[in-house]
Amino acid sequence: MAEKEKKKVVPIVLDGFEINDQKLTYHKLQQFALTLYEKLLVQRRERNFLMMERDKLRTILENTRHEIMVAEESVRNTEREIDKVEETFRREKKEVEEEVKWLHYKHGTDLAELKLWENKALEAHVEKELEEELELLQEKRKQKEEIQEQER
Repeated sequence: MAEKEKKKVVPIVLDGFEINDQKLTYHKLQQFALTLYEKLLVQRRERNFLMMERDKLRTILENTRHEIMVAEESVRNTEREIDKVEETFRREKKEVEEEVKWLHYKHGTDLAELKLWENKALEAHVEKELEEELELLQEKRKQKEEIQEQER
């Protein structure tokens, strides 16, 4: 067979930094580790910032949900109060209408009774006047007769 072929080492490139154990020096490795550490710190800061933002958003969401629940409860209470007031209004309106009907009926009966009493009083008055008129006519006749007798 042929001579042993040398295997080519495929270089590993991380963030533009070629890692090759043949060309790697301590200084380069230290620089690479430092850049990785700095990137790690930046990513930690970003992660912490994003976690804080997430926590803020969760808090806002929880507060908003709580406020919505309180508002919905307030709306339900208001609707219950409105229903109670409407029911009370309907009941009072019905009572007032019944009272108005009763008063209208009572007024009608009182008016009819008053007319009846007035008619009776008028009839009694007319009858009394007729009797007085008859008495006066009788007296007038008597006086005429007396005058005629005196003239004779």
